Amino acid sequence: MNYDVLIERNVLKEIKKFPAHDVNRIKKALRKLPAFPVGMDAKKIVGTKNIYQVRVGNYRILIELEIHTLKVFSVVQRKSAYK
Repeated sequence: MNYDVLIERNVLKEIKKFPAHDVNRIKKALRKLPAFPVGMDAKKIVGTKNIYQVRVGNYRILIELEIHTLKVFSVVQRKSAYK
């Protein structure tokens, strides 16, 4: 099943602040999201109904899974992803 992917505007602004080599890795992972979870290091966040994290090096892409849509609402460094 392929999902529609919605990326919030603030996520795109935040990604631009990361180092270039990390931005390339994150964009590559974002391009794979329609085939979620195939080929990804994705885990459901404990205590949530439908929020998942995808690991990309030291960064985490936080997504909300809806019926046919994945909404990317945050891309943060690992150390601050779970606060």
